[in-house]
Amino acid sequence: MLPHRISEFYIRTIQSRKEQPIYAALNELRTQWFWDRRKIDQFKLERLNRLLKHAAEAVPYYKTLFQEHRVRLPLASLEDLSRIPPLLRDNIRSAGDSILATNLPASSFLKRKTGGSTAEPLVVYQTPEYRVWSEASVRFSRELTGYTPGRSQMFVWGAPGDLAQRSSFRARARETLMNSKVVDAFHIGASEVIRTLDWMERAHPHFLWAYAGAATQLARAALVSKPGLFLTAAQITAEVLTPQARRLISEAFHCPVFERYGSREVSVVSAECDQHEGMHILETLNHVEIVDGEGRPAPEGTAGRILVTNLTNDALPHIRYEIGDLGTMSVAPCSCGCKTNRLSAIHGRICDGIATPDGQWIHGYFFLEMMLHVQGVEKLRLIQEQDGWSIRIELITGPTADRPAIETGLTELIHRKGHQKFMITFAYPERMDPSASGKMEFIQSHYRSEGNPLGPPSPGPRS
Repeated sequence: MLPHRISEFYIRTIQSRKEQPIYAALNELRTQWFWDRRKIDQFKLERLNRLLKHAAEAVPYYKTLFQEHRVRLPLASLEDLSRIPPLLRDNIRSAGDSILATNLPASSFLKRKTGGSTAEPLVVYQTPEYRVWSEASVRFSRELTGYTPGRSQMFVWGAPGDLAQRSSFRARARETLMNSKVVDAFHIGASEVIRTLDWMERAHPHFLWAYAGAATQLARAALVSKPGLFLTAAQITAEVLTPQARRLISEAFHCPVFERYGSREVSVVSAECDQHEGMHILETLNHVEIVDGEGRPAPEGTAGRILVTNLTNDALPHIRYEIGDLGTMSVAPCSCGCKTNRLSAIHGRICDGIATPDGQWIHGYFFLEMMLHVQGVEKLRLIQEQDGWSIRIELITGPTADRPAIETGLTELIHRKGHQKFMITFAYPERMDPSASGKMEFIQSHYRSEGNPLGPPSPGPRS
């Protein structure tokens, strides 16, 4: 990796000029971090009323919804937002173009597919302004770990869209100048883990950004074969960071471990500071509510459904969006001095994977991302049988779906990017019921990998 000063010079003198809007947004987030509670709420209410006015005037779906529920604007308080029904993923699908803003050029919208952690694909649209704030929020969350531009960093990541952006020579050159290394989290079997740990021993990266499952795999192997690896900090995202996984990663890499929470639909929702007293909600970007089964505000410290209102995306407003996870809110002051509310626990986003008889580990997000490339799939569940190679895929498809084409497409993707030895069959149940936690467990493995020195991750009990 490059010396710190060279990378820092590139970022501060060249990269910052290319990304001026992002750096301007980042500076605003740094300032907002020190706001008092009154200023946060006042700012949030103003931004919220601006968004609601835009939605009422320019988004047909919300115009109808507000009329049906007699929503009067502007809202007098943040609590008045509860008069608007939550937005579900099915609402977005069924609304079609009626949930998109009509007063903005559709050509400027950025289309993004997401599978979340529920194996139900969704297409969302975002404005360039949203993407600026999204990138700024990611960078700000990393600063909370102590990261400064130019410090060496390692990404254990797996979203094909993100990895594809790094495949060109120009992107790889920029990666080098940014002092970054990217490892594919989707295929992190025994041999890949050893190669990665060998590289870490040679390169001495300071920071790790990773999926929980992939980081756990690396940590478990490091404790056995590379006990002398040291990081400055590790930040875990995309999956629940259980206490067991946090201790394991911290012990393996001799560093503090931070958690970040968000989704592709609303970007970073919350991130942990160095006091580790919960994840601070980035409240100037996202308004977060925790509600019970009846939609009423859940008492502080009580787990409930997470609703997120994103304040920066006018293309497809996410107003009281039910993100699909359960969480716990804390409004008590943090020892760091920041006055934002915090998510003190997230329940229900552990993304499993499958181990193969020849020692590979295929992350669950590989199958979620794979599903986004095949048209007509509404829900998916993957079942690995006891022999390890037999895979049964259960699908719920749309009325016009071409099932033979879907089966061919999924089989080709799994064989090409997963493993060629998988024997795949398909089934079409009438429905798929969620688990007791309320989340759809889209991977079920009956294979026990005794011969795999790594084994599948053990994230701990589900909530």
